[in-house]
This record gives sequence, structure tokens and C-alpha cells, in this order.
Amino acid sequence: MLSKCVNPECFATFRYLHEGQLFKLECNDPRLKTLGIKPASSEYFWLCSACVDHMTVVFHNGQVIVRPLTRKITLKPFDTQIPKRTPYVRAIAGS
Repeated sequence: MLSKCVNPECFATFRYLHEGQLFKLECNDPRLKTLGIKPASSEYFWLCSACVDHMTVVFHNGQVIVRPLTRKITLKPFDTQIPKRTPYVRAIAGS
């Protein structure tokens, strides 16, 4: 049963589905018997609204881990980031 945010440093309580995000993890590791989880089963974990913005839940080496999100940043070449300017030509009065 979900009762609180899976982040061990957070104490938010689960109340509504629209707050935060549910994660369904496929747990196929036989070492999970020691945690009371049946192997080859699915488990649900919840991150609150504050934690889900910068964290995710993963299953790694027989453990459920809350880790920071990794964001892919694509950089453009320097010359395409700066818009090309047209040269400024000043008109001279009286000519």
C-alpha cells in the first residue's frame, strides 16, 4: 500500500492520484524475496509533486532507488545561436 513518497528524505503522504506520479516497476530479481516482494511481480511506488520534478524511481541491482533525473541537453554550434545582423548604414543628411 502506498502511504508516503518513496524518497526517504521526504515525508509527504499519498492522498490523491493527481498529486505526484506513480511508478510501476517490474521486479524480476530473485533477491527481492528478502524484501518481501515476489520475483517477477510489479510494484508501485509514488513520488510526490515536489520530488517528481527532479527525481525518478528505478530498480537497480535488486534495490529500488530514488535518483536525480538526468536531462539531455543538446547544444547548437556557436554560430547558429547568435542571429546574423545586417550591417547598419547611416544616412548622411544633405548628400
